[in-house]
This record gives sequence, C-alpha cells and structure tokens, in this order.
Amino acid sequence: ACSIRSFSSSAAAAPEMVKVLKLNMLQDNPGAVKKKRRIGRGIGSSKGKTSGRGHKGQRARSGGSIPIGFEGGQTKFYKLVPKRGFKN
Repeated sequence: ACSIRSFSSSAAAAPEMVKVLKLNMLQDNPGAVKKKRRIGRGIGSSKGKTSGRGHKGQRARSGGSIPIGFEGGQTKFYKLVPKRGFKN
C-alpha cells in the first residue's frame, strides 16, 4: 500500500545538519578509478615479455622515438612553408 507522510514544520523537529564540503574530504566514487596496468610483469599479465612494444624495430628499442616533425628524410613541412610575420 502507499503511505502518505506529512511534511509539516513542527517546533519539535530538529533542523537538518548541512554537511560542509572540505578539500581534505574529497574522494572519488568507489570504482571510478581503475588501477594502472603494470607492464613487464610476466606473460600472464597480458603486458609481459615485449611489454606492448612488439618485436624488433625502432620503436621497440629504448630511446627509439623519432623527433616531432621528422618525415623520414623528406624535407620537413615547416621548412617548405615560407616564413611569415615579424620575429625579433
């Protein structure tokens, strides 16, 4: 059955306490943040052995990243575009 509650303001009812939000009380909802997957921890971890880098090749090596703007030896695009504007 459906019950109806009355919300009359009576003097006997105590006022509700208002919770104040404080920076040291902030926290995420449970399950909102996943734990980071650690790489290189064995074949059962799904990120073991080559640790997501594949086999051989430049990007598989340590320090094997190519500089931004590098086009495999072809003249870089920003060098082909004429200079414009004022630069002191």
